[in-house]
Amino acid sequence: MTTYTSDPRRHTAETAETMTDVRYEVDRIDRLLVEILAERQSFMDAAARIKGDRSIVHDRARIEDV
Repeated sequence: MTTYTSDPRRHTAETAETMTDVRYEVDRIDRLLVEILAERQSFMDAAARIKGDRSIVHDRARIEDV
């Protein structure tokens, strides 16, 4: 299980009162997105390693979902 290391949330969109508040939260969310995308990529690397040959596992329904 991954624990994300983002800074603590200080505001919601409703409680932000300044552009500094908004920028802090947008930057915090961006850092979370980068962490999550990096974790996803590590699983894509694992899938490529496991599959080896692209024809081994070809799940058309999964491709459509994604």
